[in-house]
Amino acid sequence: MKDLLANLKANISLILLVILLALFPFLASWSQSTSTANDLKTKAQEISTLTNSIRSYYAENIVARIIQAEGEAKLSERYRDIHGGIPIPATFSIEMGRILDGSILNKRVAYRFISDYPFKTRTPHKLDKFEKTALVEFRSDPLKTQLTEFEGNLLIPSQYRLTTPIVMKSSCIQCHNAHPGSTKTDWKVGDVRGIQEIIVRSSPLASLSRGWIITTGYTVILASLGYYNLLKYKKINDTRKNQLDRLRIRLESERRASELASRRVAESKIYKNAIENSIVGVTICDMTLPDCPTIYVNDAFTKITGYNKDFAIGKNCRYLQGPKTNPKEIARIRECIRAGKPYSGTLLNYKSDGSIFVNNLTLTPIRNENNTKIKYYLANQIESKASNEVNTYA
Repeated sequence: MKDLLANLKANISLILLVILLALFPFLASWSQSTSTANDLKTKAQEISTLTNSIRSYYAENIVARIIQAEGEAKLSERYRDIHGGIPIPATFSIEMGRILDGSILNKRVAYRFISDYPFKTRTPHKLDKFEKTALVEFRSDPLKTQLTEFEGNLLIPSQYRLTTPIVMKSSCIQCHNAHPGSTKTDWKVGDVRGIQEIIVRSSPLASLSRGWIITTGYTVILASLGYYNLLKYKKINDTRKNQLDRLRIRLESERRASELASRRVAESKIYKNAIENSIVGVTICDMTLPDCPTIYVNDAFTKITGYNKDFAIGKNCRYLQGPKTNPKEIARIRECIRAGKPYSGTLLNYKSDGSIFVNNLTLTPIRNENNTKIKYYLANQIESKASNEVNTYA
């Protein structure tokens, strides 16, 4: 009786352990999926807010002022073909969308400016079910400000769609109702002209990462259960030796698979860890954006300069310059960047507290996949406190 109760307790413990192990990969993957979904949603909200603000500014502070001033500028969707032509807000938004579509890495972000009343000269966009629903809901409920949709599944959300209404303002009415290409000429202030749609797609690496979590988790489960069986049946008798040998072979195969999976996951982190933990300052600047802002700095950079990451990211590194920075060396840096060449040199820079340090600086260009355009510059900073170098530039 005691043996029976002991076996029952052991089996219950094993069952609970198996359930917990089986749930772990799913919960880990679900947690990451939730993070990915929130990231997609945040990006879409930010882009939508930005484009709405730009379009409103254009309509109110450019188009409206041109109309009031009765100047020679002419508003038209064909502004390139007209002397003094200026794009109307709708054309401005559509072309802004094309710029956005072509500027995001791997086309992960798409922008659409859609109406079911397009100008006659414009190829109509075929509305899908989600876009038709958005137009109906925005027109039936003036208080509704957005409609969203996730595509994919619970574990792998593939993309997030955000639509907001395009509402006719007083500065738009005169143009749209009088325009010869307009397919609707009785617009009123507050009417929903169409929708602005932002589509943010998840990175392929996100799905790959979830796959590694699940694969590694269940590989560990199988290896754990196999090891449990090995310990249990090894003590039965020598007549089952062949069976145990086969089990050992299977466990070895599973162990190798688990090690391979872990090794691959570790390799994906090695470069990031090497940069993060380097004693050399590292910054990366995006050369495709205006003023070439910094998009990454490591901890060594903040330690050398005293500027934290929140301050540094989004700015050009010229804030490190000061009165004693050698202008000839700055000119040399700019010439190398204009020519798309690497740079190596030494110059005086300033820390956040105003103190001077000697910066042994190297710049390395990083080109796109076709090697036709420089997308980033990688900078390394090494602080030198040698007095002779300080005196050279003091």
